Amino acid sequence: MAYSNPTILLAFLSFVLLVPSSTGLFDGNRNNEVVNPFKRTKIGILGIDILTLNTDSAIQKAIATGDLKKVDEVCPDINDVQWLLKNYFKNSRFYSKPFGYFMAFRTDPKSSTRAYLDKKFTPGAMDVTNFAKDAANILLDKKLSKKKADNALIAVFVNAIACRFLPGKSSTISSKTLNLNTKVINGVVPALLPTKRWRSRRAVKKACIFMKDAAAETGDFEKYKLHEGSPIDLAHPIFAGSVHAVDCLREIVKDPDQDVELMMCRRKGTTDKIPRMVTQNSTLGGLLPLDKPAIAGKTVVLLKIGDAAKETDDISYAFGAGPKGSR
Repeated sequence: MAYSNPTILLAFLSFVLLVPSSTGLFDGNRNNEVVNPFKRTKIGILGIDILTLNTDSAIQKAIATGDLKKVDEVCPDINDVQWLLKNYFKNSRFYSKPFGYFMAFRTDPKSSTRAYLDKKFTPGAMDVTNFAKDAANILLDKKLSKKKADNALIAVFVNAIACRFLPGKSSTISSKTLNLNTKVINGVVPALLPTKRWRSRRAVKKACIFMKDAAAETGDFEKYKLHEGSPIDLAHPIFAGSVHAVDCLREIVKDPDQDVELMMCRRKGTTDKIPRMVTQNSTLGGLLPLDKPAIAGKTVVLLKIGDAAKETDDISYAFGAGPKGSR
């Protein structure tokens, strides 16, 4: 079937990604609602094979096999990822040439990035009192339109994170750099459009270079022996902040005394899913039939950690693969 009209192609792909080719037996969530533990979408002619694991039990069963690996272990060259997701990953906040994959996509035991981030985010390592006051003033200002308030909250949130990596105690990210987040694609459908891919790829690279220069100026690159791919990790808050800032801050202001871990699990804007792949054909602990296993180097497994967080109230799902998984 030929698709000469981009609009028709987009509509077709949107449809097939929402309609499963097969589902598993039913699980229940925290509210005893019936949930399919997985959904698999296969379109052989397009080379698409995506398996989505929707529940805590399905995710943990698959992890227990040891067959799930981060993307870079299976496809160290991003061009080897199936084309639909490659179009997205390659032009998103999760990858930038020459820096490579974002740390959530890679297994890099020799990297010092995790230790560096842990040190930078140690309680008391940075005084963010002024940022908290700014956020409170924005949230209490009834004269601001929601759009202006949301943009201001994003700026405060991102700077409260990124100031740890910038030279000088009062350094902040300019609005021009912050606005790069508006050009970044978030999904496979926008990634089908060449102009959006180009703008997104360019924005991510600019942010990476900005953070690379900042880390060089502070001396952190040399001091912490950061690897050459770390700029994409440091630049991530510029983009992720636009996804999480407003939701987190507006949720916490409803009840400042609430349990923050529960709030992070139950809020609407949780991290939705993270990708994994398999290095050998696998039924993932019996989730899949023997004659239809996940295929090594082909099947992309999406762990719906946002749903698992809501199901279990386990903070390890807020940004990672649960109690026995990795971030």
